[in-house]
Amino acid sequence: MNIGFVILNILQGLLLSYLILSALYLFVFSLAGTMKYKRTIISSKAQRKFAIIIPGYKEDNVIVNVVTDALKQNYPKNLFDILVIADSFEEQTLEDLKKIDIKLLEINPERSSKAVALKAAFSFLPENYYDFALILDADNMMESDFLRKMNEAFNSSHNVFQAHRTAKNLNTPMSVLDAINEEVNNHIFRKGHRALKFSTPLIGSGMAFKYDLLKSLISESESIFEDKEIDYLLIKYDIYVDYLHDVILWDEKIQDINSFGKQRRRWIASQFQFFTKYFNLGIRSLFIKGDVKTFIKSMEIYLPPRLLLIFTTLIFSVLSIFINPLAIDLLWYSSFALTCITILLAIPKKYFSSKTLKAIFLLPKAFLVMAFSMITFKKAASKWVHTKHTGISGITDETE
Repeated sequence: MNIGFVILNILQGLLLSYLILSALYLFVFSLAGTMKYKRTIISSKAQRKFAIIIPGYKEDNVIVNVVTDALKQNYPKNLFDILVIADSFEEQTLEDLKKIDIKLLEINPERSSKAVALKAAFSFLPENYYDFALILDADNMMESDFLRKMNEAFNSSHNVFQAHRTAKNLNTPMSVLDAINEEVNNHIFRKGHRALKFSTPLIGSGMAFKYDLLKSLISESESIFEDKEIDYLLIKYDIYVDYLHDVILWDEKIQDINSFGKQRRRWIASQFQFFTKYFNLGIRSLFIKGDVKTFIKSMEIYLPPRLLLIFTTLIFSVLSIFINPLAIDLLWYSSFALTCITILLAIPKKYFSSKTLKAIFLLPKAFLVMAFSMITFKKAASKWVHTKHTGISGITDETE
C-alpha cells in the first residue's frame, strides 16, 4: 500500500476525530441552551457602590456619548463612579470629558492594552471604597436598569457575573454576521454552560466582579489578552462566573471584512497563547483532583471557530465522495449536519430574516479571511490590535 496514502488517511482520521468531538461538545451545550432557566432571586435592600471602568484607546468617536449615556442609570448617583482610562485621546475629547461628572485618567504607556489600562485604574482608584467593579468597552451602552439588576444579582453567593452583550447595530451584512456570532456564543457558552452548572466564559466587557477580587486578578495578569487571562485564573481558583441573560449591554458590531480579519487574528492569537496553560490545568484537574467539570471547561479553548468548523466539514464532506469509503463519508456528513443543527439551535428567532439571508452570501469570504487569520495570527500575539469604533447612532434590540 502506498505510504503516502496511509499517511493521508491517518491525518484525515485525526482531523475528523477532532472536528466530530468539537461538534459534539458544541451540540450538547447548544441543546442545553434551549432549556428554561429560572434564577433564584434573593431580595435585599442593600445597594452597593460600583466602579464603572472604561478603558479606551483612540476612542474619540464614541467615548463622550457612551459616558453621557452611562450617567443615566436608574441607580443612585452617589453609588457609582465612571472612570475613563484615556489612552491616546485627542485634546478636544479630553476637554469634553472633563466637563462631564466622571473620573478621568490619562495614560500614555509604551505598550497599550486593556490590561495595562486596568492596572492603572486600580492604582488610581481609592482603596476600600467600592464594592464591585464593572468593566465596559468604550463603545458599550448599558440598559437603564443595568446597575440595579447587577446589584440584585450580587445578593447571591457568586462574585463574578457576565452580562448579556448584544448588537447595537445591524447596518451592514458583516455587522449582521458578527451579531449572530455573538448570540450563538451567548447561547452555547453562556446559556448552555449555565444550564449545566458550568462557569460562564468572560467576553471582555459587561463583566462585573467583587472589587477586591478583580484587583487581585489584574495584579496577576501578564498578558495583553486580559479577558482570557482572567478567565484562566478564575478556572484555576475555582471561582464560578454566572451569566445574566436579562442584563443587557449593547455593543457595536464590526461593519466590514477588514475589521473582521483584524478582530479574528487577535482572538486566535489569544487562544494560542493560552493553549498550554489551559491544557495543563485541565489534565491536572482530571487526573489529580478527579474534577471532570473543570477539565471539560478548560478544553473549550481548543474548539475551532464555528465558521471554520462549518466550512471545513462541508469541504471534506464534498471531497470524501471521491476519495473515501461510505463509512467515512457518513462520518463527514454527520459532522457537518451536527454542526449546522448546533448553530441553528443557537440563533435567536429574530435573526431569521431577510437581512440575515443577504448576509449569508458574505460567509465564504469571511471563511477565507478567518483561514488567513489562522496563518497570520502571530503579529497579534505580540502587539495589541485595536478595533476602531465609529460611534454609530441607534440601538437595535435583538434580544430574546
